[in-house]
Amino acid sequence: MVDGRHESEIKIAFNPAVELSFLTVDEQYDLADAIVANDRTPSLAQCQEFKRLSHDGELTTEFIQETLEAEKPNQKEKLSFKMSEIDKYFPKDFTPNRKKDLIIHLLENWARKKSREQER
Repeated sequence: MVDGRHESEIKIAFNPAVELSFLTVDEQYDLADAIVANDRTPSLAQCQEFKRLSHDGELTTEFIQETLEAEKPNQKEKLSFKMSEIDKYFPKDFTPNRKKDLIIHLLENWARKKSREQER
């Protein structure tokens, strides 16, 4: 997966791959299966943990799977706007935080209204 030649076309960065090279062959196969199944690669810190557990004889298929199923902070989706896209909807004196707070407030009200309509 480091050189991009794996049939899944999933690539692993070099530094995490170095840590994974210390796993047993069976552990590497388990990890490759989990990577493909979850369509995500482990972080460097996760690879270092795999290496440590492998060295101690404590790395399990279940741990590998659970680790890759967990969402990493950098994989969480974000929504962003350019201020120029939304400025026209706010008074000139609104700060970015006030705009964010108002957007959240409006969405909460909208969600409550939709929920009440569905109860009818």
